[in-house]
Amino acid sequence: MSGWYMAAGPELALVPQAGDVACDCLVIGGGGFTQHVVLRNSTQTAQGSWWTLVGSGTRSGASIAAAWAVMRFLGNQGYRKIADQIWQVREKLMRDIPTIEGLFVCGEPELTVMSYGSKSLDVADIAAGLAAKGWHTVAPSPNPPAINLGILSLAFGEVVDAYLADLRQVVAQLESGENSFDRSLVGTYGAR
Repeated sequence: MSGWYMAAGPELALVPQAGDVACDCLVIGGGGFTQHVVLRNSTQTAQGSWWTLVGSGTRSGASIAAAWAVMRFLGNQGYRKIADQIWQVREKLMRDIPTIEGLFVCGEPELTVMSYGSKSLDVADIAAGLAAKGWHTVAPSPNPPAINLGILSLAFGEVVDAYLADLRQVVAQLESGENSFDRSLVGTYGAR
């Protein structure tokens, strides 16, 4: 998808050692499960092995047909429009999160997956506060302590203002000493 993000406007610094760009049709284009496109750098040879945990594997005829249909329906301009809209949500988060008392964006994310942390609060408490407000927040990463966001669909654009308002409210509650949020509401990676 980074190729479409680049075409949508922002210039990204790609890692010179990277030989492939992957696009997830499921997330960005609304395609069905297991639809992915990998663009190979023709100057490099494939090394290692590729595998998937998906039962249908990488040769499912239905998935290939659905990915083709999504790509044909959206076309280059459709993908570029979606990428630009998602990029605008990313820009809003990058701009607004650091304006909230004590919060910062970790590093300098180049695409739409980012993390944010706090200089003064436990991010697990922030995640619990967001979960209490109905946001499905997975357990923060431990090192560095941060809440991870993947702005991977247009749906987040419809609620980004509400998310930021709730985040501001949770941080204000925690800064004032109120900490009555139930951490068991926060999901965990790999939980069954």
